[in-house]
Amino acid sequence: MSVDDGEPITVAGTVRVISDGIYTLGDKGMQGAETHMGLTVVLAIGALRLALRSVGNFEWDTGQFTSVGLDLRRAAIAFVKSPSHFRVAFGPVSERVLMADTPGPTTCNLRRVPFRKVRRPIHPLEPI
Repeated sequence: MSVDDGEPITVAGTVRVISDGIYTLGDKGMQGAETHMGLTVVLAIGALRLALRSVGNFEWDTGQFTSVGLDLRRAAIAFVKSPSHFRVAFGPVSERVLMADTPGPTTCNLRRVPFRKVRRPIHPLEPI
């Protein structure tokens, strides 16, 4: 594990699941498609469960959690880093959705993306 600057951090926990990361998407959208998260583990740190995968993947399906034994209905909070499409799958199992304005290409705040080669005005950044 590492923090934002890439420096490793040390944690103490228990590996609960080791998976090859292969599962079939079951939610609306790409239902039925097989996807690969690479080597995936669930690490338990107290009451916290972290699903750590070795290959990046779109977070468009609750199967990324259920495929490794995590029941979202029992979770107090689930975090996915996705700018939009996650709502199709996670909305129905969520009491509410909180948006985190994180840095990087998956920000939900398009005003933070440094568009340089686009014609202006561009919706939704400016009125058209």
